[in-house]
Amino acid sequence: MADHRPDRAPLLVCGVLGTLGALLILIADIVYNRFGGDRLGTGLYVSTWFGTFLFPLWWAGIWVLYRGLRPAGLFWSLLPCLLFAFLVSTVNVSGHASYPFWAAIRDAGQSADQAVALAVRQLEAQVLQYTGRLALIQTILEVLISVWIAIPILLGRTLFPRWFALFIPIFPTAAALGIGLLHPGFFEGIAPFIASGCMVFAFGAATVFQLLDQRGRS
Repeated sequence: MADHRPDRAPLLVCGVLGTLGALLILIADIVYNRFGGDRLGTGLYVSTWFGTFLFPLWWAGIWVLYRGLRPAGLFWSLLPCLLFAFLVSTVNVSGHASYPFWAAIRDAGQSADQAVALAVRQLEAQVLQYTGRLALIQTILEVLISVWIAIPILLGRTLFPRWFALFIPIFPTAAALGIGLLHPGFFEGIAPFIASGCMVFAFGAATVFQLLDQRGRS
């Protein structure tokens, strides 16, 4: 009994922090997409500040996720979780931090005369060359991490039930994409919220599963 009790407090604290961090990023995504985040204003401030300073909270949730994956071995637990933590601390943060620059460029283009507007559009295209590559790297890493984490769960080698893998973002994203083929506009409307929404559930559920597992062992 004593072997398991000391882990409950840090597990609960990290689970709450990770889940809260994912929930606040979900709110940031909603604010950005629903309240004019592509324009200078309150929506942009909320999304930028939330996304820049709250993604590090995901480290706590990733640690909880790692603990649940640990029975599958270091290759299937530590390595993908380290890559996950690296992703949210670099590309994801830089993406949110870049939102004000995009909004300022668009605002300048809309209020300028034709010659200046053309120069602004060229500037936007140049910036897109850099941010577009970051977005591509982010997509590749997200797919890699999702598959890497899903495999041991689906094989039943972790503390999580197999259905838990269905909430890893790659699967809901694929499902939304399929629905979008039948109902145009569906995927575009829901896509910005899939990853953060899934991680709210994943971090929270991972915490609950492990607390129940510890209670059962004690």
